[in-house]
Amino acid sequence: MATPALDTQRDYLTSVTAVSANDVWAVGERQDHAGRFGTLVEHWDGHRWTVVPSPNPGATGNHLYGVAAASPDDVWAVGQRDGTSSDQPLVEHWDGHNWTVATVPGTGVLDAVAVHGKDVWAVGQTDDAARQAHPLVLRRNEGAWTATVPAGIGAPFTNVTGVAVSGGTTWLAGTYFNATTGLQHTLIARNDGTGWHAVAAPDPGTGDKVLGAIAATGGDLWAVGYDKTATARDPLIEHHQD
Repeated sequence: MATPALDTQRDYLTSVTAVSANDVWAVGERQDHAGRFGTLVEHWDGHRWTVVPSPNPGATGNHLYGVAAASPDDVWAVGQRDGTSSDQPLVEHWDGHNWTVATVPGTGVLDAVAVHGKDVWAVGQTDDAARQAHPLVLRRNEGAWTATVPAGIGAPFTNVTGVAVSGGTTWLAGTYFNATTGLQHTLIARNDGTGWHAVAAPDPGTGDKVLGAIAATGGDLWAVGYDKTATARDPLIEHHQD
């Protein structure tokens, strides 16, 4: 599909969501000629893609990595806003007229978002004082945002890159580094209202195994990524049925 030509050094899209055949949103980032990154939001109206203005609240840069829609006037995009000393989660909302920045707690980056009823879930990772990455989960319920750093899943270096909701259970997918094996391993966790719990998931290949996204339809969940052997990097698709 033809997409808008932008006056940038580079621009790319990282996530997409569809409300209907003529209401589709894609988000990403653009880099201007001065080297600064800004948010990029594009919309499909059934005829063409156009750029929709989106906020750039970060002092030194802004990025969008995930988007999800509940309705034509309820769309959420997540990423990160770069500050002068630290990075903050970036959450933006479309109300049918404009994109605005939502005030959210926590520090770090958000990679994915899912909407289920009145709940919005956004996931990513946050660094501690030792520069180790831990899962970061943000939830919007009854209009208020809360931030959680789940304990007991992953390892001191964990990246969470996907989130999905199936029934009353929220799932996240990602990757953690195992210092004993020296490799990245698949990470799946679930929360059915009693807290976050790691779920055993296939870990094929002889090298790194990485999960990048997860999606739910009915009772079926699908997670995708790749696994490595000594000679190749292969697509990895994992399936779970409730």
